[in-house]
Amino acid sequence: MCRRLTIIFVALLLALSSAPAFAQELNVVATIAPLGSIASNVMAGAGDPQVLIPVTASPQSFVPTPAQISTLNAAQVVIWIGPLLEKSLAKTISALPKTTHVITVSQLPGIKLLPMRPAGIWSEAASLAAGSKAKSAINPNLWLDPENASVIARAIKQALSLVDSNDAAVYQANADSFTAQLQALEYELQATLGPVHKVPFLVLHDSYAYLDQKYRLNDVGAVTTEPGQVVSAKRIATLRAAIQKTHVRCIFSEPQYRPTTAAKLAQGLPVHIGVLDPYGTGVSMGPNGYFSMMNRLADGIADCLSSP
Repeated sequence: MCRRLTIIFVALLLALSSAPAFAQELNVVATIAPLGSIASNVMAGAGDPQVLIPVTASPQSFVPTPAQISTLNAAQVVIWIGPLLEKSLAKTISALPKTTHVITVSQLPGIKLLPMRPAGIWSEAASLAAGSKAKSAINPNLWLDPENASVIARAIKQALSLVDSNDAAVYQANADSFTAQLQALEYELQATLGPVHKVPFLVLHDSYAYLDQKYRLNDVGAVTTEPGQVVSAKRIATLRAAIQKTHVRCIFSEPQYRPTTAAKLAQGLPVHIGVLDPYGTGVSMGPNGYFSMMNRLADGIADCLSSP
């Protein structure tokens, strides 16, 4: 009987030693849900990242609690866009322990950056390229380009491999798989957005420049420069005249902000109101979250623009 138990114990040890084993439970924090979903893909099998900022909150105005600051201080890897988005976190992140691997996405080599376009009606599609030589603000919503998502995944893979070098091959394989899925996603998005890419629409603020450029969308302008700004009656009247002149089909708001401005702009005009969210509100942000969010965005644009 004792010999039989010994044999079983040895067999269990051999089985455990042959299974993939991770050196430790990784402690990874992403500031926003889209970055968290990208990290989930690269971390698959090693743990799940924490997302700091709720999708219902605006990253620009988010103020961390003491508990959330403690979460950042305890992390091995922190992933954020940078001070151009999560302004209130800049001081905390700059003071993190030197052992923390901080990925500032907007500063990654190979990341595509676009200028933030001003409020108002943009006269031509070339406005996306305008300001590239001037000192203009950078549009922070860079994760909306799948090519940028691939760059982010590679950076996360590198950081995880430094923290847990024994499983570097696993992180490499996960990042490669994610990149292959991104290529398939690009075909899906093109198929969805291609038929409506010439239809004009207006956005609350310049959230979708990366989608606009990649899929040649006819985003004609933005209501405000900063989300949540009060829009004067004079600007409402000016925009309503421009909406009629440019034959805008849809005005897109975002769930983090009240839709009253969009309603005022559309009142009495043959214009639809849609809701888009670049942060993935209502989407489960696991490994499939990034893909669900991007397809949901594309579907929301296409459904509104194809409405009569």
